[in-house]
Amino acid sequence: MGISFCLSFFGRMFFELYGRDISDFFIGDLIHVDVRPLMDHLMFPIMFVLPFIDLFWDVIKWGGSRIKLSKKRKKRKRINFISAARSFFSDIRSDSEKWFIFTFGITPHLDKYIGLKERIKVISGMKFRPYKHRLEGKVRFLKVSEDDKWVKILGKYFPLDLICGYNNETNQLFFIDGYVVKLPAKAMDSNINRCIEDFFNERGYTYNNLPSGARKRFDKLVGDRIDQFECIDWSGLRHEWEVATANYVEQRKANKNSNDRYRPVSHSGKLNRDFLSRALSERELKLTAEIFKGTMFSLSELTCFSAYQNEYSVCNGVYILGELKYPANKKGLDFLFDCLSDVDEAYFMPAAGVLSEVPLTVLAPIMEKKSQEAYLKCDVMRLAGIMYLAKETGYEIQFVKNLKEQLAGSASVPMTEIDENGVVCFAPEEDKQYMTKEAVAFKATP
Repeated sequence: MGISFCLSFFGRMFFELYGRDISDFFIGDLIHVDVRPLMDHLMFPIMFVLPFIDLFWDVIKWGGSRIKLSKKRKKRKRINFISAARSFFSDIRSDSEKWFIFTFGITPHLDKYIGLKERIKVISGMKFRPYKHRLEGKVRFLKVSEDDKWVKILGKYFPLDLICGYNNETNQLFFIDGYVVKLPAKAMDSNINRCIEDFFNERGYTYNNLPSGARKRFDKLVGDRIDQFECIDWSGLRHEWEVATANYVEQRKANKNSNDRYRPVSHSGKLNRDFLSRALSERELKLTAEIFKGTMFSLSELTCFSAYQNEYSVCNGVYILGELKYPANKKGLDFLFDCLSDVDEAYFMPAAGVLSEVPLTVLAPIMEKKSQEAYLKCDVMRLAGIMYLAKETGYEIQFVKNLKEQLAGSASVPMTEIDENGVVCFAPEEDKQYMTKEAVAFKATP
């Protein structure tokens, strides 16, 4: 009993609480690598083996006493053995779930939408890179997934599209479905706290508290789609939620006859630049679009892609250009093509919709030029976006067609291939690498 209890209880507690930190201190700092991912992989075998020790020790005790016991006593011990076996399998399941929650600490509320197996599948297939802080450099406690959709903070994983704000004073994260997560106390350390705050400020997450009615708006927008949780366009849904929140705030101000309601132009004649930092309400968008239909302000105020603070504010510019229509929005076409650089962002589909309304005689030469530029710059994501637009408009890009015909001459050189991770990549040529020495991969969209 003593040995089994010590190995089982103290062994598990030791590795759960201190395994990563101790290994990281003695090994990570010595060879300057992050050994926590290694400990994450070792944690499960350790947690899996410990119940075996419990069972093995029970078997030894039962076998050793079997010789000296009566038949009646032996029968009771056999029952105890069966009970130990059942306990063993129960421990495996319990320890596996605890290990997953501890290691892949996804926001707890996700278990309402996605099961344990699905969460394991989503997280385990991702690669994370350290966040580069302007002062601290690479920070190991904050990592971002390669697809820029998940963030790992102090060992816990969170979906970025669901996070709407962070309060560094209360140490809380706020989610669009009304959930609030308090980060570990370690996050209150001055350096860690500053890095986390700067990370969310750079991404334009401006809420310092959970917006009123957040969960109600989320449930209304998601509706029956929650049954296909993994298929939901979370970027698009997040933008819908941002607009609905702006509508709610706008309505409250209207009910109170507030004097601080949104004005696209101030009394002094200055342009209100809120459209660069947040998603505008439907009323605010219409008022702003009307301003740009006049001659008071140049479209250059609207078409600087880097001036927008987040992907949801970019949608403002796309909407306004859509309201202007061609040829009034002609100077904004380059901005719209910049929006095709990432198929996973909220502004991609709206931008493709606005561009598809441009006359094909104007759009076709631009697609030819932009596709060739994307090819020469090895920008596969942008090329994929342009090809999507070409498909939507029923146009075949001549540059891509010629490229396919050139590659078709060699049966052994396909235009793309699938790597070991199931990702579509540009395939290398026989005598030299295709585009670059390193194949550039992108995740194909459904």
